[in-house]
Amino acid sequence: MNLHVLNYGQVTIHFVALYTNVTGTEATFSNFTVAYPSGAYVNPGQAASLNVAFGYTQGTPYDIKIVSASGSVFECIWSA
Repeated sequence: MNLHVLNYGQVTIHFVALYTNVTGTEATFSNFTVAYPSGAYVNPGQAASLNVAFGYTQGTPYDIKIVSASGSVFECIWSA
């Protein structure tokens, strides 16, 4: 899975966790921690592509939440 993140703000965003319901219940997605053990930083005015291994079932909707160190949550629904 590739998440394209844009930071239009004035402070650096530090993403520390990714949650998804890929296992049937919403939980921390360990593949994010494996790919980004120190989290992922996006500086003001920059973009980042976060790549995380993600096994999915075609036609199944997935709830995806990425959480910053400050506690902000960015959420989307995705389906293949």
